[in-house]
Amino acid sequence: MKTKAQKTKLAFKKLMTADVVNLGVERPENFTYKTGQFAEFLFLDPKNPKKKTKRAYSICSVSNDKNIEFLIKLVPNGAGSDYIRKLNEGNTVEISGPYGHFILEDKEEPLVFIATGVGVAPIIGLLRESLNNLGYKKDVRLLFGLRGEEDIFLVDHLDELKEKHSNFDYVLTLSRPSDKWTGTKGRVTDYLSKYIDKKAHYYICGNIDMASDTKKTLEDSGIKEENIHFEAF
Repeated sequence: MKTKAQKTKLAFKKLMTADVVNLGVERPENFTYKTGQFAEFLFLDPKNPKKKTKRAYSICSVSNDKNIEFLIKLVPNGAGSDYIRKLNEGNTVEISGPYGHFILEDKEEPLVFIATGVGVAPIIGLLRESLNNLGYKKDVRLLFGLRGEEDIFLVDHLDELKEKHSNFDYVLTLSRPSDKWTGTKGRVTDYLSKYIDKKAHYYICGNIDMASDTKKTLEDSGIKEENIHFEAF
């Protein structure tokens, strides 16, 4: 249920990498969302302190979690990023939402998730929803793309899901690794052909170029449009 802007408290703030932060806010009263949706943070506009501005961030928690969690990329000189950098545990924040339709279809078919960077935010929630809460038995796969070793995050959590659920597996691929990297190299689209299944549902989240390229590759491979779900930024 969409709500008007509400004030709440920052429950925690955890740095995942040099420029990715995991935020948790206490759930405001009557704030009900579906896993995969996003919310907006409202704060004073640094260019006009008499007005408020807003930034949208994907929710990475599951709808029945105590706190509402976000994975946020901090960018240089970004109004939203500067606001997030200054936040401390216990500070008052104002959020509105939920918004968006990037949610699981009400059917059990194989699932393939494709994410780059913090595009994994809603997808980590959808993974937990499908595997832990809904008990999916069909194959669930994740293609997760990052730039270099210094950008890696969430691997421990993904390994826990893999250990707990035999039907889940993931590939972490780096597009610009160092010479010391012995893992998978390249872009997520380089490995997409291995996961073509006309019965599967595909969930794509990341930068617009990756999302568009992935969607086109899937369509060219015969995947129906209604089986492709994507959110880009």
